[in-house]
Amino acid sequence: KMAIAAALLLVATAAADTGVTSAYRRPRGARLLADDSLGPHTQCANPTAGCSEQVHLALGGAGEMVASWATDDDTTPSTVTFWGADGVERVARGQATVYSQILFIDSNLVSPEMGAPGATAEELKHMQDTRAWAHDPWTGGRGEAWNDGKKLAYGFGEYKNPAEIYTSPVLHSVSLAPLQPGATYGYRVAGDGRNFSFTTPPAPGSGSFPLTLGLTADLGQTTVSAANVGRLRELLSSAQPHAGAVLLSGDLSYADGYYPRWDSFGRMLEKLAAEVPVLTTGGNHEIGDSESWVSYNARFPMPHQTAGSVTNLWWATDIGPAHVVALCSYAATRPGSLQYRWLERHLPTIDRTLTPWLVVMMHVPWYNSNVGHIAEAELMRQHMEPLLYRYGADLILSGHVHAYERHHPTYKGERNLCGPVYLNLGDGGNREGAYIPWQQPQPAYSAFREGSFGIGSLRLVNATHALYNWTRSACEGTGLPEHVNFAPGCVSNSSHGSMPDNAEHPSVESEQVWIVRQAMRLSNPVCLPEDTPGAPLVLLGDGEGPGVGSVEEEQSRLEEDACTEQGGGLDLAPGGQLAVAALCGAIVGAALLLLAQHVARSQRLSSAAAACKVEELRSNVRIARVEAAPSVRTLDMEQLNASRLDSARVGHASSKPSPNHLLYGGPVAGAGSRNSSVQL
Repeated sequence: KMAIAAALLLVATAAADTGVTSAYRRPRGARLLADDSLGPHTQCANPTAGCSEQVHLALGGAGEMVASWATDDDTTPSTVTFWGADGVERVARGQATVYSQILFIDSNLVSPEMGAPGATAEELKHMQDTRAWAHDPWTGGRGEAWNDGKKLAYGFGEYKNPAEIYTSPVLHSVSLAPLQPGATYGYRVAGDGRNFSFTTPPAPGSGSFPLTLGLTADLGQTTVSAANVGRLRELLSSAQPHAGAVLLSGDLSYADGYYPRWDSFGRMLEKLAAEVPVLTTGGNHEIGDSESWVSYNARFPMPHQTAGSVTNLWWATDIGPAHVVALCSYAATRPGSLQYRWLERHLPTIDRTLTPWLVVMMHVPWYNSNVGHIAEAELMRQHMEPLLYRYGADLILSGHVHAYERHHPTYKGERNLCGPVYLNLGDGGNREGAYIPWQQPQPAYSAFREGSFGIGSLRLVNATHALYNWTRSACEGTGLPEHVNFAPGCVSNSSHGSMPDNAEHPSVESEQVWIVRQAMRLSNPVCLPEDTPGAPLVLLGDGEGPGVGSVEEEQSRLEEDACTEQGGGLDLAPGGQLAVAALCGAIVGAALLLLAQHVARSQRLSSAAAACKVEELRSNVRIARVEAAPSVRTLDMEQLNASRLDSARVGHASSKPSPNHLLYGGPVAGAGSRNSSVQL
C-alpha cells in the first residue's frame, strides 16, 4: 500500500485561503506579574547538606532516558535507581559537573517589561558594595576591589568581587538504559526522597500512532510560565495512547547572566520535566548577556552523540513516528560549516517509513510577519531551507518572536504545497512582554497570528494526519493582582482599544487545524528543489489554494462523499478547521497540482491513481486515507478544471463521486495554456 503519490502538505485556515490576525492583545501594563520563585527542595535524608532538586528528563538514543538534577551536597553520588513493571530495581551511574561564571546585570532584572523584578536595585548594590572587606588589613588602604555600592553598575560584574561570581550546584546527569518502548518506569535520583515516573515513547513504526507532543518556546519563569508548564503536564499526562515529549524551541530561563535564576527555573520546570521528557534547542537568552551556552549545556544535555553530532547545540532523535531535528540559530549555518555538514549527512539517514513525520526545531523563525525580529535568520534560511525542503521537512518550530503565528506550507517566501508548515511559538510566558504590532497587510504565507500567552499541542494521528492546536492560557485582568485573569469565563479587552477579546475562557483553543502530509513527497520530482535537474517548482500564489473550512462544514460535506458509502464518515473534534488533501473515487486518484502565478517550465506530475478508504483509528478519529492503484492516465488541465465540482469540494454536490473530485478552492494556474497536462 502506498500513500497518495502527490507529495503535498496542506493546512486549513480560518477562512478559505485568507490569513487571520487575532484581535487578542496581551496586557502591556503587567508590571506586577510576579516571578514564580520556588524555594529549594528539602525532602531528603540530609536537608542541611542540600537535597537533590530541579529533576528533569530528556530523551537519549533508542531505549534511553537521561535524568538530570542539581544538589548542593557534593557527596551525593551520580546514581539513579529505577524499576519497571516487574518491580526489580536497577541502579544507573552517570557524571557530575560544576561551573562558575561572572554575573551579568541586565536592566530587565530590576525593571522587567512584565512581572516582578528578579532582584531589586538595593539588593544588587549591596552585592556590589565591597567596603566591608576590600582594604589592606595592615595598612588600611583601599584594595583593588573597593566599591562603595552607591551606584548600581549594569553589565558584567567585577571579577575581583567574589559576590559577583556565581558557582553552580553540583549538576548530575545519568543515562537510564536499556528501556522498553512504550513502558512505564519509576525512578529516584540520589539525594532525594521522592519517587517519579515516566513512560517511554513508542518505537518508531505503524504501532506508534497516535502520539502527542507539547510545543512551547520563550518560556521564562513568571506565573504565566508556571501555568503553561502545568498545562503541558496535563496535556502529556492525559494523552492516549502515546505521549511523546515537550519540544521547547529556545529561550528557557531568561536568567540573562543572573545565574541563580537557572535554579529557580529548574524548580519551576520540575513539575513537568521530572515525568515528561523536555527537549530543547538554545536561543539568544542561552548565549547572550554572558551566558555563552555554559549554563545551558551543563544543565540540559540533549541527544547529540547518538545522532553523530559533536555538540549539544544541534542534535536529532526519534520520538515514536516523529524524527525531531534541532538546529542552532547562533552557530555557523553556511554550506561547509560544521552544522551544515552534520545536517547534510544526517537527513538521508532518516527512515521515513518508520518516522514519517520530520519535525525541525530552531529558535529564530525564518518566516515572521510580526514587526519584531524581522529577518534575523535570513542567512540561515538561505543556507538551509533548500536542504530541509529537499528532504521533506513537515513542520518547522521556532520561537524568539513573542507572539504566536502559523504559516501555510512555504518555500522561498512563497506558499508552496511541498514546503513545511511553520509554527512560531514564542509566547510561552516570559518577562519581556508581547510583540503586538503586526506587519500590514498580512503576508500570503501567514495563516493565523495572535499575541497571547499559550501552548501548542501536536497529535500525530497517522502517517499523513496531525491534529494541531494552539491554546491561549490567560486573559487580561485590568485591576487584578498581577494584571492576569485565570478565572473561568474571563474575557480580555485589547489594550489597543475597547474591543473585547474573542476568548470566552482563559484556556481557549485559539485555533485548531488538521495538518496533512503526503507520504510520497520525497519521491515526487515536483517537490524537489528547483535546482534539481528535471524537477519543476510548484508554488501557490495569492488567491490559489486548497478549499478549507471548519470541521463542521467539512464533516457535513464529506459525509456525502463516496467514502461514507464505503463505511465511514469524517468524525472530527469540533471547533477547528480542516485540510484534507484527497482524491476519492472509484478510479481516482491522485496528484493535487497547484501551480503558481508563474510556472518556470512545463510540468508533469507522475502519481498513481487511488481509491478512497476510511480507517477508524484507536483514538476514534476517522481519517480519509488514500491507497495507490496501479493505473495511470493523462488528463488535460482544461478537462481537469471542467471536471471539478462546482463547490470545489470532494463529494459535496453529488453522492456519486466523479472520477475527478479534487479538494481545491481556486483555478489551476496555467489551465488552458500550452503544455498544461497533468499525469494522474
